Amino acid sequence: MDQDVVECTGRLDRLEVCDFKSYRGKNIIGPFKNFTAIIGPNGSGKSNVMDSISFVLGVRSAHQRGTLKELLFTSPDYRPSQASVTLYFKPTHEDEIAFSRSILSGPDDACTSEYYVDGQPTEYEDYVERLANYNILVEAQNFLVFQPEQLTALFEHISGSIAYKQEYEELQQRHAELEERMSSLHTIRKAIAQEKRQRREQKEEAEKAQALQSELEAVKARLCLWQAYHLEQDEAVVKAQIEEAEAELEGLNARREEAEGDLSTARQAQASQAKERLLLERKITRQRAELERLDPHALRAREERARLEA
Repeated sequence: MDQDVVECTGRLDRLEVCDFKSYRGKNIIGPFKNFTAIIGPNGSGKSNVMDSISFVLGVRSAHQRGTLKELLFTSPDYRPSQASVTLYFKPTHEDEIAFSRSILSGPDDACTSEYYVDGQPTEYEDYVERLANYNILVEAQNFLVFQPEQLTALFEHISGSIAYKQEYEELQQRHAELEERMSSLHTIRKAIAQEKRQRREQKEEAEKAQALQSELEAVKARLCLWQAYHLEQDEAVVKAQIEEAEAELEGLNARREEAEGDLSTARQAQASQAKERLLLERKITRQRAELERLDPHALRAREERARLEA
């Protein structure tokens, strides 16, 4: 850990960033003081400053966030084929020196890096060695602390709180276990409460259903009684009507029989009268014939009289 805090013989003065990540075109960042804080809202490019420093100081893409191609600025209307970052370093007892690294995109979208010191191209190994002359160690990456854990470890060593780290981690683990246990118990409690509420609702629904069933049975019973009562009333009325109709029918039958008897008597009387009339007519006819036979002169006298009168 002590290797990570080797004192650098100089300081960063400023950065010149061109088409790198979120920086479109040429941008000057700095000058930096001995202590400089970079602040801004999320997404404003704070971390890209760290990425620019890491990139120009020779950190390989495998250790960076993204490939070389992903480090190129890109937008719908602007897609550059190269990007560069130049770091202006002020050594303690020397003149300012410029370290520069660029990205070149080929026709097949393959990207390569080129390194420059004070504008002169140089090999990667020489570039790294030149940085090492100022205690900037690329392999050890002693010039940047990217993650909060590394910064915390540095503060722990400085303050001496590292002695309590193991106990703290054990307590923290125990706390996490208790939190997990509490969360599990809370989940179980919620499940029990929900099940209890569901059971209570089911009980209430069952009681309501039972009450409705009882009420339905009572209504059915009252309906049956009402129907039975009205059926009895209707039966009595119908029975009385039947008896009245039967009595009326008996009267009609009696009257019919009486009328039939009167009709038979009348027919007999009529037949007797007809017979008697027939006998009388026959008797008159015989008597007239006898009279004519006995008194022909009287007949002639009547005829003569009739003629004279005419």
